[in-house]
Amino acid sequence: MLIQFKALSFNNTLRIFYISSLKTGVLKMKRMITMAAWIYQESWNTDAQWFDKNCHNGGEHSSYGIGAFNGGANFNMFLGTGNARPTLSQPHGLDTDTWYHVVGTYDGATMKVYVDGEVAAEQDQKIDFQGTNDQDLRIGCSKDRPNYTFENGSIDEAAIWRRALSEDEINEIMNEGFLAVSPLDKAATTWGNVKRTTGIR
Repeated sequence: MLIQFKALSFNNTLRIFYISSLKTGVLKMKRMITMAAWIYQESWNTDAQWFDKNCHNGGEHSSYGIGAFNGGANFNMFLGTGNARPTLSQPHGLDTDTWYHVVGTYDGATMKVYVDGEVAAEQDQKIDFQGTNDQDLRIGCSKDRPNYTFENGSIDEAAIWRRALSEDEINEIMNEGFLAVSPLDKAATTWGNVKRTTGIR
C-alpha cells in the first residue's frame, strides 16, 4: 500500500488535501493501480473528484483519478498513457446519505469499479498505463478544476496500491480495514506530506 487517509470531511467551507508527489515518488504508477475509499455523499447532482493526480489535462500530462461525473451520476475512472486518457464512465445509481466502499482497479487489461465488494462497472482497456506525472495527488478535488471539488460529504480510509487488488482482497479491506492487505512488493506504507489549503492549486 502506498498512501492512506482517514476521515476527510468536506462541506461548503472548502478544504483541499493533497500529497506532495515530488517527495513521494511511490505515487508514480505504471501498468497497474488500485484506488480505494469509503465515500459518503449528501447529494449526487454535481461532479466530484475523489482522487486526482492531474488526470484532466490530457495527453502526457494525465496520470490517474476517479470520481463521480456527468452531473454526479456516473463513475469516471481516468488513466493516462502518455498520449491519451482512457476513461471508464458508467452510471452508478448510488443513494445519498449512505456510506459506500468504492474501489477502482486496473490490472493491465480491464478497468473495474467495485462498490461494497462487488463489481459495479468494468471496461476492457489494454493500454500502457503511465501514471507518472510530477503533480501532487489530491483527495477531494482536481488540479485547476474547481468545479470538480467534492463537497457536502466525507471520504474515509482512502488508500492506493501499485497493483490491482483481487475481489477477495477488496472485501478484506472493506471488512477489516486497509491494513488487512499487504503490498505485493512489501513497500512501506507512506503517508506523504499531507497538506490542507483553502483554495485550488
